[in-house]
This record gives sequence, C-alpha cells and structure tokens, in this order.
Amino acid sequence: MSTVIRLPSPIKSNRNINNRNRNTNNRNDEKITRDARNIQFTFNQSLINDIYSTIALYNSDQNNKVELEARLGYFTNNRFNSSVNTRSFFGLLNKLRNKGYTLVESSDTVKSYREEVTDPVNPNKRTWVTTRQIIDDTTDNVIWEQKVKPWNYDIKSLGIRLAIATERPINPLESFHSQSTRSRHRYSFHVSSNRIRIDLTEVRMMDGNKNTSTYEVEVEALSLSQNFIPNYVKVINMVYRELHGTKLIYTFQEREQFINYFNTLLASNIPPRRTDSNYGCNDPSKILCPAEERVDDNNVLENRVLVHARNLKNKDIVWGGLVGNSKTAYRVTHKADGLRKLMVFAPNGIWIVMPPNEIMWIASGIGNIDLVGTVIEGELLSENDIKNFNLNTALWMLFFDCLAWKGSTSIQNNTHTQRMNAAQIVSDAINAIEIPEGHNRLIVT
Repeated sequence: MSTVIRLPSPIKSNRNINNRNRNTNNRNDEKITRDARNIQFTFNQSLINDIYSTIALYNSDQNNKVELEARLGYFTNNRFNSSVNTRSFFGLLNKLRNKGYTLVESSDTVKSYREEVTDPVNPNKRTWVTTRQIIDDTTDNVIWEQKVKPWNYDIKSLGIRLAIATERPINPLESFHSQSTRSRHRYSFHVSSNRIRIDLTEVRMMDGNKNTSTYEVEVEALSLSQNFIPNYVKVINMVYRELHGTKLIYTFQEREQFINYFNTLLASNIPPRRTDSNYGCNDPSKILCPAEERVDDNNVLENRVLVHARNLKNKDIVWGGLVGNSKTAYRVTHKADGLRKLMVFAPNGIWIVMPPNEIMWIASGIGNIDLVGTVIEGELLSENDIKNFNLNTALWMLFFDCLAWKGSTSIQNNTHTQRMNAAQIVSDAINAIEIPEGHNRLIVT
C-alpha cells in the first residue's frame, strides 16, 4: 500500500541571503536573492550592472577573449578554496551524463607563472597576470597565453566565486621558468545551445616528487551577448543543487545549523569522538585511520546514531539467533532497491539525509503539522524507479522505522509495530495538507 504525500508549501518570504549572513563578503552585502521557495537564487541588479560594465570595459581591447566563470567550492577564513570532495564531484558527473548534455573530454598539462602588473586596460589598477604554456596531452599541440582576472565577486554564503577573466595569445617564450605545473583531465558539458559550459576538472599538482589531486567545478558563459545572465544563473543553480544533492538551495550556514540540530537531537547521549590526530573515520568500525579519512564532528552528521548492517553469521541461523532469541526480537520488513536515508523534520523544514555528509533539503516549511523533531528511517527510491512505475512525483521513499518522535528518541524503546504506527501518522499528517500545483511531491510506502 502506498500513500501519496505532497510536500508542504515553503515559508513564503522573499529572503535576501545577505540579511541572514552579514559580514560574509568584502563588498558590503551579498548581491543575490533567493526566491520564496528557496529553489533558486538570482543576481541583484547592482551585481548584474557590475558584470556588464566590466565585460564592456575589457571587451574594448580586441586582443582579449573575455569570459565569465563561476567556481563552486567553499570559503575558509575569507579564503576561497575551489576544490570539492571526490564523492560530490563524481556524483555530479554521473547526474550530468544522465541529463544527456553533450560531453567533451580533454587532458592537458599547464605550466604557469604568476606576477602582479599594471592592468592592461585600467592603468590605475594593479592586477595579477598568469603566463601559461598549455600542452594538449593527446595532440602535443602547445598554446601560449596570458590570463588576467581583473574582477571577481564572492558569494561566500554559497561557496561561489564569480570571476571575469581575459585571455590573449602570446608568442612562445624562449626562457620560461614556471612556478607550478598542473595536469588536468576535464569533463566539459555544453548546455543552453552551447552558450554555457560546465567544466568538471580533476587536477594533479606536480611539485617535485609530490603529487596532489583536487577536483574542481566551474560554470562558464561562452556567449556574453545581451541579457545572457538570467539563463546563466539558472544553470549555476542547477549545478549547485546537483553538486550538493539537494532540491532546495541552502547556505553553508543553514547546512551547519541543520547538522547541529541533527546531532543534538539524535546523538546527545553519544560520547564525543577521540581527539587523536589520526582518529575520526567515516567508518565507525575503525579506531584509527589515515588523516584523509577523518571527519570533522562540527561539519558532518553523526553516523553512530545508526545501526550498521552486517553479514549473517552461523550463530544467527541457529535457534537463539534470529529466531528464538530471548534478548532481541527481529522483524522482517519490505526491502526495495533504494538508498538508506533519514527523513528529518527540523524547525526550518524537511530534510532527507544520510550520515556523515549527504544532506538534501526538500521543503522549507512543514505547514501547521506538529512533527518538528521527528526522524523517520527508510529507503529512497531512484528516479528510474519513479519512471518505471509512471509516478507523478519527485521523490519516493519506503519507511521502515522511526528514530525520534517530536524531539524525543525514547520511541526507540518501543516495539517496531509502535514505531511503524508513528511513521504512518507522519504519512497521514503530510498527506492531509493541501499543496499548490508545481510543488515537489513524495510517495511514502
């Protein structure tokens, strides 16, 4: 038996992100606004004017190729880091492939030298120019160019840096001492009639005997014709949502607030992790682990709140194991070919998550229903499953347990039947809410 649930209407407030995140940009307030449903953000007119005027200024030099790019990453102490984690990178890559966009792969090696000079267009300004030798790894073709980034704008609340850059070809240099060498493998997706390109790049920095790999995501406007910005921003929104695995746009501050709420609700009785420099793995079975596997308790969902699956053992399939156990009772539940997830009813809406770092915001309000502090465990079915069953829904989830009820985890002491009754109450409560057409819908089984 399946129940169709329409997600409640988000809180209707046309919120400017800078009202929630003061002092997050060197330039006064952030010049973007989220819509009432938090599905997308737009550039404010002052930011649009800045972009158009800067493009016009640097387009006046016919030797320049002017481009606008948006890099997605994060900020630490006002410093931008353009890298994303491996899981998010390849997750985004697969999602873009499934959308059927035109894909072009390329590999090259870039040797570069960076120095501060007088801006070639604005002599009253100092800027950084990067001289680059780019060697195509397939054809061995060599390109020499100079790249200048005279303008950038940081959207720190979302971890996005906008930049206008100019590129101009130069003659080969006889003597060139590079400061850095980068090996790049790039996946380029052409969207919006080839007017916009999404670049996913695996970068290897080669420094002597030490190689380090990072993953970068960039959205570049290939056509800077009049009124290109609205469509460009829509693509940035899409990439942001897919990269972070969310239906609604959330800021890094909102993400951190939700993590704190989740960990306080479910993990308040769990002792803190050891503070050893080599401790804190995603894998809770490990006591010690390499530094690259450590997790920061303040930035991830606590995964020790879940009972982790294990293989059956001989002791499980004898009397007193799964059957005839005097201490623990087991029940059989339905199993779908989905992904294990938790549905969390937080003060600011409904989230579907999986520790340590999968966080999807699906509704920015829960209407008048009294479910804040409730956590349901289940399986989230795939988009292919939804298509195969010809369902008119954005999400499909199979419930199989309740971990918290209205702010209390004491429900975990109840029988599984009682916990499933609570899950049914959740289904019925949400289903009773009238939702305007066009909002996300969720099927709960």
